[in-house]
Amino acid sequence: MKLSKKPAIQTRCILLLGRAALSSAWLGLLLPAQGLTVGKASTAMLLSGKTKAVTLVVPGRFAKSEASSFTSLPFSRSKPVRVQHYYAPEFFKKGGKLTAIAFRPEGGTAFSAKAVALEIHAGQGPARVDRMSRSFARNRGKGWARYFGPKSIRLPAISRDKGPRDFQVRFVFDRPMLFDPKLGGLLIEFVVTKQPPGRYEFDLGGTCVSPRGVFGAPACRGSNGKKPIADSPTIGLSWGKPFLMRVRQLLPRAPALLILGSKTGGRWGNLQLPFSLAAFGAQGCHLNTDLVIVLGALASMSGEVLVSTFVPLNADFNGQWLLFQAMALDLEANRLGLTFSQGSKTQVCGPDAIARVVANKLEMPAGTLEYGLAPVTQFSFQ
Repeated sequence: MKLSKKPAIQTRCILLLGRAALSSAWLGLLLPAQGLTVGKASTAMLLSGKTKAVTLVVPGRFAKSEASSFTSLPFSRSKPVRVQHYYAPEFFKKGGKLTAIAFRPEGGTAFSAKAVALEIHAGQGPARVDRMSRSFARNRGKGWARYFGPKSIRLPAISRDKGPRDFQVRFVFDRPMLFDPKLGGLLIEFVVTKQPPGRYEFDLGGTCVSPRGVFGAPACRGSNGKKPIADSPTIGLSWGKPFLMRVRQLLPRAPALLILGSKTGGRWGNLQLPFSLAAFGAQGCHLNTDLVIVLGALASMSGEVLVSTFVPLNADFNGQWLLFQAMALDLEANRLGLTFSQGSKTQVCGPDAIARVVANKLEMPAGTLEYGLAPVTQFSFQ
């Protein structure tokens, strides 16, 4: 990493995309005599009391639309499995008595009925999704207990209907769980002790597409007659994941600098952004953002630069815009010998503040931690 040392431009080496970036816009089953229904029939049972249940779908944007993917967990395995699902407190406006959870089968696929043996534990989880651990025990908080089973049940047969389906696979708790989002997220743990082979998949919203755009003054033309183009080929930019920056239409093997900033305009010290470089001999060229991080690279023979870095593992970056601009050496472009791209911006679109921990052996104390992956879930509260 190369940082600018010009005295007129005060730069600070901070953690990649750090505080400055954040401050910017940077079962058709009825189980006899056991109080459980899985499938559509459970709705009548759930609402049959004097207190009407209130339902909430997480993530909410999939309440009335099919999500982008599907998951085989926890019921598409042929062996025991332990799966923790985490839902961040921001999904819940208030707490209450959690009485049931339900999943929506993946649309467009038929599933045969399936017998499984399981129990469900629940309780408060960590305050933030990025504080989830691979350790099952470390994630468990206040109120942790078993609220369902152990029971042997039969998941309902599902027809080949298009999505989004109803939340047909519903588990009514043996007793309510008291949940308060002020104390942390909601943690649900499925312990499947026995299941035969066979697919049984749920709707899953695991991917997103990042909004993107340009900012600042237009690029200035190089000696090859082309204007440098800066953008990001990363389709869904997520916190904790790589951020790929690309610059095209440079001279072959041209040295380049990629400037990661926190501003799309306005005052930066004594400068007004975009800052014209005409006085330095670069007519039509501008500095469009402040210098937070500067990365060096060398263009390929085709005049393209690809630089990869990481968005920190911090859920606060969700929704933030990542900004960068490129400058490249081009001695014949102008008296300054530099050419500049327009600013490029890409928004972090995920993952959702949900997560899961998966272990294929029940005795394992820890499992694989995956952010943004949990079935589209319907919660019922009283």
